[in-house]
Amino acid sequence: MGRDRSLLKADEDAALKAALKLLARRAYSERKLSEKLRDKGFDEAAIREALAECRRKNFVNDRDFAKNFVERRLEARPRAGHVLIGELLKQGISLRLAREIVEQEVTGEIESQSAKEMAKKKWKQFAALSPEIRFRRVGSYLARRGYSWDTISEAIREAQAALQKGEKDE
Repeated sequence: MGRDRSLLKADEDAALKAALKLLARRAYSERKLSEKLRDKGFDEAAIREALAECRRKNFVNDRDFAKNFVERRLEARPRAGHVLIGELLKQGISLRLAREIVEQEVTGEIESQSAKEMAKKKWKQFAALSPEIRFRRVGSYLARRGYSWDTISEAIREAQAALQKGEKDE
C-alpha cells in the first residue's frame, strides 16, 4: 500500500512539474491547463492535485487570466464585447465569469472608441477606392470583429468627417 501511495505522489509531483513548466511559458485557465496535462498522459487524480497546488500558490487564477486576456485583446486586437466572451469561453473560462469580466472591462464607450479608431485607420487605408466600396470594406472589417451596425455606421461617419477635415486643412 505504501508503494502505491509513493507512485501516486510521484505522479502528482510530475503533473505539478509539468503544469509549472507550461505556466512558465504563458498563462492558462484551469480548464486549458487541465486539458494540457491530460494530453501529456497524467491521470485525473494527479491533475486535480497539481491544479489545487497551482491555485493555492495563485499560479492559476481564472479571474486574473480572463481580466488580463481582455485587457491584452483590447490593446492589440479590439473586438466587440460579445466576441470577447466567445474567445474567453474557448480559453476555458465559464460563461458567468466571462460575462462578468467583459461587463467590467468593456464599456460601451470603450467599444465605440475602438471601433472609431479602427474605422479611421481603415478609411485612410482604402483612400484610393470609391466612397461606396470604402464604406462596404470598412463596415465589413468592423462587422467581422463583432461590432453592431449602429456602432459601425457611427464609426464610419466619424472617419469620413475626420478625413474630409484633414483634406480641407491641407
